[in-house]
Amino acid sequence: MARYVCQSCVVFLLAACFTTAAAREGDPAVRPLARTATWWLTRVQQINREVRNRQPELVLLGDSIIYGWKFAGRSVWRRHFGAVNTLNLGVDRDEIGHVLWRIQHGNLDGLKPRVVVLLVGTNNVGRRDHSAAQVAGGIEVVVGELRRRLPGSRVLLMGILPSRRRLGPRRAKIRRINQLLAHLADGKSVWFLDLSPRLLTPRRELERRVSHDGLHLTSAGYAAWAEAMASSLDRLLRR
Repeated sequence: MARYVCQSCVVFLLAACFTTAAAREGDPAVRPLARTATWWLTRVQQINREVRNRQPELVLLGDSIIYGWKFAGRSVWRRHFGAVNTLNLGVDRDEIGHVLWRIQHGNLDGLKPRVVVLLVGTNNVGRRDHSAAQVAGGIEVVVGELRRRLPGSRVLLMGILPSRRRLGPRRAKIRRINQLLAHLADGKSVWFLDLSPRLLTPRRELERRVSHDGLHLTSAGYAAWAEAMASSLDRLLRR
């Protein structure tokens, strides 16, 4: 009986913290946002052109850490996934709202990938007006958009990567977000992968070997990501 009550409490607390999009329309992390910077608009237009001319098996969607696969992670990607027809839809400094806006304005139009790898939310973590539950809820909305627009695709949802060298409030917030995100995985259309065990030392430190600035990944960091993702990605692409 006590065990049943305890489990019920956990479910109730998760429901209270991690509400649906319909109940969170006013939350800042859920609001689609466009940016006025010329470089950003140019990148969005470039993506829309690529989308019209490509039919990739795999789509990478998110912020600068996703985009970094084209730079610091370039050789790693070629070595591990070079045979996979891939389209990178990462954009520097994007928050959840920016990714939502891009999805709603052409960045996925006409695509039918087997898999979408999603990593977003890093740039929301540092905002005081975005709580852990709000950030997780915003990512839930992005996943929902992907499921609605790409019903035949599988989503590999990445947990927000650890940042800062040592434990602190930011890391604690990321850990709370990832705990909530893990519950989105259903093993049918959405899978979840947290890279923290691969990127942190036993003392929970983020080494310069994997992240030169405590946020973005080095080639070694991308190699750790590739190794952690390889089996899941291979399985999802072959389903």
